Amino acid sequence: MRHDPLFTSWLVKCSSAEESQRLQQLLRAAIHADAAYVDIVRPSPKGTESSATIAHRLGDYFSDIRLLPGEQAGPAAFRVVFHRRADARPFWKDLMVRTLQEIRKSSPDATTTLEYRGDEEPQIQGALR
Repeated sequence: MRHDPLFTSWLVKCSSAEESQRLQQLLRAAIHADAAYVDIVRPSPKGTESSATIAHRLGDYFSDIRLLPGEQAGPAAFRVVFHRRADARPFWKDLMVRTLQEIRKSSPDATTTLEYRGDEEPQIQGALR
């Protein structure tokens, strides 16, 4: 049986402190619990193509998504910590990847690096409890 982590932390490094601040502002507006990603499903039962639109609300998959300082990495970096709900359906990973893709799309020079995955909350300086 597969076990997915409750917490996943990514370090985002930008080209400048200003770019980091701009990207964090964009993300704050996009990662609230009621934000939704729309997925278009195209099943082809019996060879007949059809499509359905499904909205996936972030709050149905994550208890929290936080932006935290990147302290040792400098002012041009920050962290994104995803706290998955214990009852989240498998699509949570797709939503996390889509969020990371939005980071790269909004700031092509930004890099994202997986820092932590586990069931205990990561111990990050500057984290608000």
